[in-house]
Amino acid sequence: MRKLKLAVLAVAGGVIPMVVMSSEVAVEVYPQRPITLVVGGAPGGGVDVLARYLATFMADDLGQRIVVENRPGAAGMVAALSMTRADPDGYTVYMAGSSVIIHQLMYRQGEVNVPAEFRPVGKVAGVPVVLVKGKHLAGNTLVETLELAKQRSVTLRCASAGAGSVGDFLCDALQINTGVQVVHVPYKVDGQALADLMEGRLDFYANNVISLLPHIQAEHVHAVAVVSEGEFSKLGGVPSIEKSGILNATVPSWFGLVTPKQTPDHVIARLNRSLNAVISQPEVRQRLMDLGFVVSPSAESAESLEARIASDTEQWSEILRQRGLGGAH
Repeated sequence: MRKLKLAVLAVAGGVIPMVVMSSEVAVEVYPQRPITLVVGGAPGGGVDVLARYLATFMADDLGQRIVVENRPGAAGMVAALSMTRADPDGYTVYMAGSSVIIHQLMYRQGEVNVPAEFRPVGKVAGVPVVLVKGKHLAGNTLVETLELAKQRSVTLRCASAGAGSVGDFLCDALQINTGVQVVHVPYKVDGQALADLMEGRLDFYANNVISLLPHIQAEHVHAVAVVSEGEFSKLGGVPSIEKSGILNATVPSWFGLVTPKQTPDHVIARLNRSLNAVISQPEVRQRLMDLGFVVSPSAESAESLEARIASDTEQWSEILRQRGLGGAH
């Protein structure tokens, strides 16, 4: 094996460390400046909390500051669209959620094609999605509440984190699978949706458990169903959406890091090493689980996230096709 030699390349009056792999190939040592982590949610929301916590530890590992940039809207698609204009140099990274896949399939606006335009870095964590109802609604279970609404010909208002999110899909499924009239109301800010729910201006709200868990525990709202990969102990007694009989959705939600498609291999490898080094720390794992995230027991490769994106795309395509939702909005 050839020994790696460290070289220094002078550019525009400065120096950029380079690793010489051979006499013909030189790779820039990464990173050499702050990194921007784009988040498709508002400050204080579930994905924002995850991003800021992760950024603190990854910045220490990478030796560079990580700046979180919030771009809420359209279930993360506003942020995803901004990433298509970012340079593929590893200095702009996106905290993608599985919702961007659903949005792409449901609305088919042609703005962002996740597999074609992004390179996966690695999955950060799984995140259960919870459907909660306002305390003003009668019925002890989701089925009872929907049956009462159907008997009384009541139109229910169901909120989500945005068009194309898992919550949006659940709101649609409530109407399609039960015959109850449901109006979907998208929100950019979790706090506003929760305030409207608690004041009776909304009836249901579907979002990730990180945003909703404190309000469920404080009994401000009532959890009626959860979409999760396996049992979710923090909501003991709350049935899965499958057991409620409303929907057979077993595709879990997740957050993962991605970069623009042409990002170099050595940058992807360095980010993945940093991500897994951070996630493997016991204090980080425990904190994420306390917040409600589901953390993988082993390291997540870039290839495993790529496979997950492909698998989820196939499964959601079939689910949406069966319900006539794909491209119908």
